[in-house]
Formats: sequence, C-alpha cells, structure tokens
Amino acid sequence: MRDEIIQILSNAPALPVLFVGSGLTRRYLGLPNWEGLLRLYCVKSPYEYYYSKAERECRECPDMIYPKIADYIEADFNDAFFTEDKYAENRKTHAEDIAAKVSPFKFCIADYFKEKSEAIQEKYSDEITLFREIGNKNISCIITTNYDLFLENNFGKDHFQPYIGQNELLFSTIYEVAEIYKIHGCCSKPDSIVINSHDYDLFVRKSAYLSSKILTLFLERPIIFLGYSVSDPNIRRILRSISECLENSQLEQLKKRLIFIEWTEDPKEEGISERQFDFDNGKTIIMENIKLFDYSILYSAILDNTVKYDVKALRRIKSQLYELVKTNKPTEKLYVATNIEDDSQDIDFVVGVGVYGKFGKVGYRGIKAEELYLYAIGQSDLQYDDDMILKEAIPYLYNGRTIWPVRQFVSRCQSIDCINDKVKFSLDKTSKDLLSFAQKESIKKRGYTGLPCVVDYYRQYGLSKTISTIFTSDFSKINPDDLLQFIKLALEDEPALLSITGKGHQSRSNFKKCITLWDILVYSTPAKQRIAELSDDSNVS
Repeated sequence: MRDEIIQILSNAPALPVLFVGSGLTRRYLGLPNWEGLLRLYCVKSPYEYYYSKAERECRECPDMIYPKIADYIEADFNDAFFTEDKYAENRKTHAEDIAAKVSPFKFCIADYFKEKSEAIQEKYSDEITLFREIGNKNISCIITTNYDLFLENNFGKDHFQPYIGQNELLFSTIYEVAEIYKIHGCCSKPDSIVINSHDYDLFVRKSAYLSSKILTLFLERPIIFLGYSVSDPNIRRILRSISECLENSQLEQLKKRLIFIEWTEDPKEEGISERQFDFDNGKTIIMENIKLFDYSILYSAILDNTVKYDVKALRRIKSQLYELVKTNKPTEKLYVATNIEDDSQDIDFVVGVGVYGKFGKVGYRGIKAEELYLYAIGQSDLQYDDDMILKEAIPYLYNGRTIWPVRQFVSRCQSIDCINDKVKFSLDKTSKDLLSFAQKESIKKRGYTGLPCVVDYYRQYGLSKTISTIFTSDFSKINPDDLLQFIKLALEDEPALLSITGKGHQSRSNFKKCITLWDILVYSTPAKQRIAELSDDSNVS
C-alpha cells in the first residue's frame, strides 16, 4: 500500500497540497462533527427542535440544513448570552468583540476551538508525530475548512503562513508554499467563521473567485483530500466549482492527481480504488480513493516525496525574489543575503544583484525569448512577476507574428491593466493559428495523424518527427501532461533548444510552438476566468 501511494505521488510534477476537513481533527483532537458542535449551543430548545424546523425549510436545498440550524441556534444563544447571569463574566471578557458587533455565538465557538486545539488524542501520538514531519519538506500548502489550530500548532505558526477567510486569500499575494488557506475562517478571528446560512451565502457567492484562485493548485499539484466524507457538502461544492472551470478532457487528466483518503475501521478493507463525484452540471470528477485504517501509511509515503530545502525556506526565498522583481524603487545596491534561515541552517542559495537600476522595468524588457519559455514551463533558474512579464516583457518581445505562452501569466495576474494589446494578440489566437500552411494542407488532405503518447513517440522516432507529428495531430486528443513531459525530456536531451548563450537549434522555433500549445491547452479556461474577475472588479471600483 505504501509503495503504491509513493508511486502515485512520484508521478506528479510538484509537492502535494493537503485539503483538510473536520474528520482529521475529530480523529486527533476529539472534536465533534457539525451536529455535535451545534448541540453544544442549544440553550433554549433541544437540538431536535431546531433540526425539525430547518428540515422543513430546506427540502429543496438539503445541503443548507446545518447552516439553517445554526441560524436558529445562534439567535437563541445570542439572546441568552446578553440576558442571562451565567454569561456575565463572558460579557466582560469579550467586551471588545461585542463592541465590534461580533456574534457571541461565534466568539464562544472560537473559544471552544482554541481550548480544544491544545489536547491531542494520545492513542494517535505516533501518527501525529509523522504528520508533523511532512510539514518540513513534503507538502507545499494546505487548504482547510476547519476552524481549529491543529495545523498551525503542529506545523509551527512561524513555519506555515495562514490566510484566514476568502478575503485574505483573494486579496493577498500567495506563493503556494508553506501556506495554510483557512477558507471557512479560524477561531483566532471569530468573525471570520463560516457557520450560518448568511455566511454560506456569502461564501458561495464568492466561490467562483476562490475556485479560480486554487485552480492553479489543482492543475499543477497532487491534491490529497483528508478528513472529509464523500457526501460532505463543502467538498462537493468546491469540486463542483472546479468542474465548471474545466472541460471533460481536462477533468480526466486530473484523475491521477486527486487523491481522496477514506477512513475504514477494518484494516482488512485498506486498499486503492477509484472514487467518482457526479454533479448536476453533467460533469464528473474521478479521483484515486485510498481506504486507510492507519494514516501513518499515508504520512510515511508522503515523507518519501521530498525537496531539497524545507518549505519555510522556499517560501522565504520565493517571497523575497517576488519583492525584488516587483518593486520599482531603486536603492544604490542590493546586498547578498547569506542568513536565510533564522537558525543559521546551511543553505546553498545565493542571490547576487549589482545595481538595481540595471533591472526593474528595463530588466523585464531585457528578458530573452528563450528565458520566457523556460519560465513558462518551470525550468527557469529565476522567479519573475507575472504582471511585469505581461506589462513589459511581452510588449518588448512582440513582433506581430509570434504567439507567446501568455495564458498562464494572465491566469495569475493581479491587474486588468496588464492585459495590453500586445498580450491580447497572443490571447486571441487559437491552437490552430500555430499551424503552418503546409501543416494545414496535410491535415486537409490526409486527416489527423494518430499520436497516442507523445513521450513514447519521441523515444521511438526522435525530436524532429515528433514535433512534426504533434502539429498534424488532433490537439483535443493530446494529453497536456504528456506534452509537457515530452517538452522537458527533449530539453534535457538537447539543451540548445532553449539555450540563451549557446548556438541555436534547428528545431527551436517549432519547439517553442509546442510550449505555446501546452499553455493554450492548460490555461485557456483559467485565463478567461481571470479576465472576467478582473473586469468585474474594475467595474465595481
């Protein structure tokens, strides 16, 4: 079982993302499920009364029954909180929250989770020890709907940067490494907690923006769903939003990257199968389903999949490089940082930059085409700002002919102003515009060339014939992951394809088209959605 999980993770191009639900902290902290939590705050009527009342209202929307129950319980609890003597001390303790008009129901729930976050279930201490270890070099980031502090306490609050609520996630620069995205709020900020029907209504209305923000994670990393029931409305709602953004062929490609962990009380039932989620929009998401009694099997498999630096260092490096290339305010010099880790841990990463004035905006205009393509496929030694690529590099490289791989940069950009006419030139082109006249004629006369697997074809026939066959095949049947693997393999075999300093390669031009084709296949939908978001934001402001 462990070896099979290692194999699944090793096929992915990046460290996994954990998508953590309440089942994990029920296991390790003994926390209640949703019903159990709401029962704690039934001060005027029994839980069954509120359930019956909510059930009548939610016949057509059963997923909203718990938020509706929370509405009724919250109203009665808040009334009791402000009128009954037993809450007098609490009213003094939470005077600032009350003045800020935070619901007593929410800050009392927050107090409960803060207290419970400290006490782990001893019988799972070995599992929890392994879980702590995977936070160092084995996962990139975490998305969670939990309110508690289990993740921060075990990975270290200074190790993983938390973003609380959708607003922090949507309006912050994220680096997708050593970060926790608490999309339903956190007990450290009571007003952020998503629990009643009004909270969920706001959450659902913003979910398209959230989905687009995390879509890149789904496209580029394995996602491990841990602590969720297959019927959990939260996870189904998020998966449905993701399915809206992707075509069926793209959803099929995600199959091996999405991993659903299902707990079983019988060790004999442990195993790997497929799990299918069907949605009312006609879309289906299929993922690997791993049944586990002992979660240490999963954690030890994740520990086998590592990177050189711990993720805290990676985030620090990434954020500093981001700030370096983002700012336009020059100082006389930028000095080399030699002490990246607070604990003076050795790390062989050095950035040396002379006078900043030689970089900034002008530096982006000096980016060579080959460097841009390397960055597009994640093979560059440097980290750039996508907005500056669009604003400065693309217009400077523009020649009225070349279709640049701009869609992924657009999908991550922060301003509609970045999408200038030179960028739109490439955005408006389709994959068919990459074809030469001869290639179009060949398809017209002979039909599409069959190409079941690009990598296998390359290994058998070599670079030139593979590229030629790619551009006479049906693009809709090309697996983008397979295409990217070919691109990286060919580049490893023949670095001159994108060499910046060395002699050029005879297949360089068509090889670059392969990268642009991959960009079109993977990022067309995310780019369109990002443009729509930025346009909406611009209209609102």
